[in-house]
Amino acid sequence: VLEGVIKYRWNALPVEQRDGIKNYISDLIVQ
Repeated sequence: VLEGVIKYRWNALPVEQRDGIKNYISDLIVQ
């Protein structure tokens, strides 16, 4: 369910926010 929401919301996000979220998630994964 969450994945579907993220994918839907993702397309509505500005590119800068997408990059910020990508960096945030990759930081979480690395730690």
